[in-house]
Amino acid sequence: MVANIYAQNRFIQTAGNKFILNYVEFNFFGLNAYYLQSEAGESRKRYIADDIFPSAKNMGVNVIRTCAFYDSSSFANPSVIRKSPYEFQESGLIALDYLLHKAHESGIYLILTFTNNYSAFGGIPQYLQWANQSQLNGSSNYTHNDFFTHDS
Repeated sequence: MVANIYAQNRFIQTAGNKFILNYVEFNFFGLNAYYLQSEAGESRKRYIADDIFPSAKNMGVNVIRTCAFYDSSSFANPSVIRKSPYEFQESGLIALDYLLHKAHESGIYLILTFTNNYSAFGGIPQYLQWANQSQLNGSSNYTHNDFFTHDS
C-alpha cells in the first residue's frame, strides 16, 4: 500500500466570514452523512460509501459532513475505532481511511466530527462512562455538562 501526502493548501481555511481554498473564495453545497464510517467498516455495506460520493458529486455537492469516530466497548463490530480510551481497532481506522480515499477520488471535501452529543457510535456518553469507570481525577460522578467544562 502506498501512502499519498497532500499539500497543506488543499485544506479549506477561513478569512473573515469567507471560506478560502487555494487563495480563492470557496462556496459549498453540502450534506450530512454521519453514518459513512460505520457502513464502510463492514465489507458487505461498503457499497454505501462507494455510491454516495458519485451520487453527491452529480447533485453538485462538494462537502460532506461525517463521523470520524466510533466508540464502543466491543470490537465485535469491525467499524468500531475505539474500545477504551487507549485501545484502538485497526479495521475501524481502515474504514475511515477508505472514506478519505473515496472523498479525495471524487473531489469532495469532508468535515470530520470527532464525537457527538448522542450515544449512537459512542459519543459524549461513552467518554463520560469511561471517565466514571476509571474514576478520572478521583471522581465517578461526571455528567454531560462536565464534558464541556472540564478539560481532563
